Amino acid sequence: MFASTRIVSPLLSVVITFYWVTMELQCQDNFCIANEVCHHLCLLPLSRAYLVSQYHMSLRSAHLEIAYEKTLCQMRQVLDGEKTRLFRVERLLLEADNEGLHTQLKHAEEELFRVMEVESNIRQELLGARREIAYLQQVLRANSQEIEDLKVCIS
Repeated sequence: MFASTRIVSPLLSVVITFYWVTMELQCQDNFCIANEVCHHLCLLPLSRAYLVSQYHMSLRSAHLEIAYEKTLCQMRQVLDGEKTRLFRVERLLLEADNEGLHTQLKHAEEELFRVMEVESNIRQELLGARREIAYLQQVLRANSQEIEDLKVCIS
């Protein structure tokens, strides 16, 4: 039944359009012609009220289809806008993360520079301490040698 309705609908649209033109002309003879067209299309002759109601349903259906397409278009626009908004929010979050990471990197580099300066100072102190140890070891050896020499002289 559904398939036959789909097949007849285009033919019915032609008849309804033809009928609408006849109503505009308000010509009873043209209504008879519309019924003859229905008869030739293997349809039962249609009453004027039925044709008018079919025409109004056809118009209503067309308006609803247009409204549906408009709504779909608006929904696509809303969804595209929402996607764009999400991308912008994500970009802002990533930029904030990036700024935070750059700040952490700057602090880490400053800390590394400070630690390297401290290390350099400690190395200098260590080198100085090693020199002093070497000097003191030399002085110790010299003093030890002098003590040994004095012991030999005394004995």
